[in-house]
Amino acid sequence: MLSIMIASSLAACGGGGSGGASTSSQGGGAASQYRVAGQVQKGPFIFGSQIWISELNDKLSPTGKVYMTQTSDDLGNFSIPGSVDSKLVELTGSGYYMNELSGTLSTAPVTLNAVADLSISKSLTINLLTTLQAPRLKALMAGGNDYQTAYKQSRNEVLAIFGIDSGKVDNLGSLFDMRINGTADQDSILLATSAILSKVAQNRDKAPGPDGWSHPPAETAELSHLISTIASELANAGKLSSQPLYDQLKLAATQIDLDSVRRNVETYYAGRGIKVVAPKFEEWVDKDNSGILPRRLVPVAGISFNDIQDADPTTVYKSNSIKISGIGAGKSIPVNLTGGTTLIKNGTTSSSTTTAKDGDTFEIQASAPFFGSTTESTLQAGSTRTLWKVASRATQLMYDNTNSPSPTSPNFIISTGLKYAATVFKSDHDFNAKYLGMEAAEASDFNVSIYSDANGTPGQELISSNSKINLFGATPTPSVKNDVKKSFIQSSPQFYFGSNGIKLEKGKTYWLVLKSNTEDGIKLTTAPGDLTYNNNGVNNRYSLDGKNWNTCPNGSPFDASYPPNSYSCGYIGAAGLYFIPSLWLAK
Repeated sequence: MLSIMIASSLAACGGGGSGGASTSSQGGGAASQYRVAGQVQKGPFIFGSQIWISELNDKLSPTGKVYMTQTSDDLGNFSIPGSVDSKLVELTGSGYYMNELSGTLSTAPVTLNAVADLSISKSLTINLLTTLQAPRLKALMAGGNDYQTAYKQSRNEVLAIFGIDSGKVDNLGSLFDMRINGTADQDSILLATSAILSKVAQNRDKAPGPDGWSHPPAETAELSHLISTIASELANAGKLSSQPLYDQLKLAATQIDLDSVRRNVETYYAGRGIKVVAPKFEEWVDKDNSGILPRRLVPVAGISFNDIQDADPTTVYKSNSIKISGIGAGKSIPVNLTGGTTLIKNGTTSSSTTTAKDGDTFEIQASAPFFGSTTESTLQAGSTRTLWKVASRATQLMYDNTNSPSPTSPNFIISTGLKYAATVFKSDHDFNAKYLGMEAAEASDFNVSIYSDANGTPGQELISSNSKINLFGATPTPSVKNDVKKSFIQSSPQFYFGSNGIKLEKGKTYWLVLKSNTEDGIKLTTAPGDLTYNNNGVNNRYSLDGKNWNTCPNGSPFDASYPPNSYSCGYIGAAGLYFIPSLWLAK
C-alpha cells in the first residue's frame, strides 16, 4: 500500500502554494482544482510528520491519486505543493505528538485521519475528533445522505460521546476548524476531548495485563485501539454501544489535572519558541460527572471570605457564606476548592469540585491547624479565585516542669501489665487546661486523665483526653504568660482535653494519670522531671484497676539501695520502675 501511495504521490505532486483549502477555476471547462493546507494535532505532531492526501470520488472510493507531504513546524502545519482535482479527499497523518497529560512527546507514533469536502471546508485540521468522525461520515454518505447533511450529523454525534450538546457551542463550525492553539469554543473542545481520551489510554496502560502482571508502557498503542473502537461503534450506530467504555470516558474526565494540562501545553510550545495560551478547555471537562457542560470560566463579582484569627487548634470553623450572582440565566460555572478543606454548597457538604449557577451559596469548613500555623483554602468560582485563611493562635503555656533539675540515675521501664501510672503536680495559675504534653522516650498506646487528689493518691477523674494526637507539628511556638518557665520543649505524645478543657486552680494538687489502652499495659522510659513535686518518684502511684493505688506496681516498698542515690521498686522480672515525667500544660 505504501509503495502504491508513494508512486501515486510522485505522479500527483505538482506546483502550488500554501494557505487554506481553496478552489481555482481553469479555463476551457476544466474541472476545479483545490489547494490543500492545514494542521495535524493530537497535541501537535512534531516537525517532519508524514501526511497523505487521497482523492476520493463521489462514492468516497479512492481514485488512486495520493499526495504526500510533511509537517513544516512544531504546530503541525502542512501543505502540498500543488492542487488536487477532487473536492472529496481523505487526509491521513502519522507521527509523534505532544502528550497533554505529561508534557512530553509520545513514545510511539499515532495515525489520525479525516474526510473532507474541499469545496466546503476552507481549513483542515486532522485531529482526534475528525478521526472518530470519518467512518461515521462515510457510513451516512453510503446510506444516501449528501456530504453536508452527513457531516453535520456525524459531527454532533462525535461531540455527544463526551456529553457535549452542539447547540451550546458558540459559533460551532466543523471539526476541521478545531485547533488546540486557538481561542474559540471548538478549540477548547478539541483540547478537552484529547486530554480525556489520553487519560483513558493512560488508565488502560497502567492496568495489569491478562496475566496479572504489569507490562512495558504502551499508552500510545492503547490510544490507537481506543480511537478505533469508538470510531467503529459510531460508524455502526452513531453512539457508543459499550457502557463500560462510556464509563471509562466519564471517569477519565474526573481524573484530569486541569492545571497540569494547561501548563504542559503552554510550556511545550514555549520550549519551541512559540507563545501559545491554551484555550478554555476546562469549560468542557465534566470534573464532577454532573452532566453540566459547559461550565463557563467567567469572572464572579463580590465573593470573598473573612479570615479566622487566633483559632483554637483542632476546633472546626466555618467561613461566611458567599452567593453566586451575575452569571446569567441558564449558565453554569465550575467551582473548585483546594487546600484539603470541606466545601458546603447550599447548606450541604459537597465535593471539592462542583458547578454553580446564580443563587447558589458556598461556605468552607476547616479544622484549625496546630499552634502558630495557618490553613489556606482557595476557592475558584468561574475565573475568580478567593482565599480563606484559618490562623491558629500561639500556645499559651501555663504549667511547665521541663526545666527542673535532672536525676543522674539511669532510666528504667515500668513492668508489662501495668494499667495505670500517676504523678502529682500543682497548677501555677488559675486557667482552663486544654493541651498536655509529656516527655517520653517510648510509650505504649495510652490516654491521659487529670484526677483530683484524695489524701495523697489519685481521687476522682476530672477529665480524660479524647485521643493521643499531635497538635503541634515539629516546632510549636508558645506565648509564655506571667512567671511561667520558658523552657517549653517539643514533647510526644500530645493530648487534647477538648475545646472546653478543664479548669485548674492555682496551688491545688492534681494527679496526671496514664491509662493503658492495651492488654500489655504501659511500657514507658522516662525523661527528667520535677523533683520538688515528685520527690524523685516517691509520690508516684500505680494501679491495676484505677481504684487501688500503690507506690510500686506490685505494692512493695521503695528500695533506696538500687540504683545508687535514687528510689526504685524491687525487680519484677527484668523490669524496674522510675516514673518522673517531664510535663507541661497549655490553654
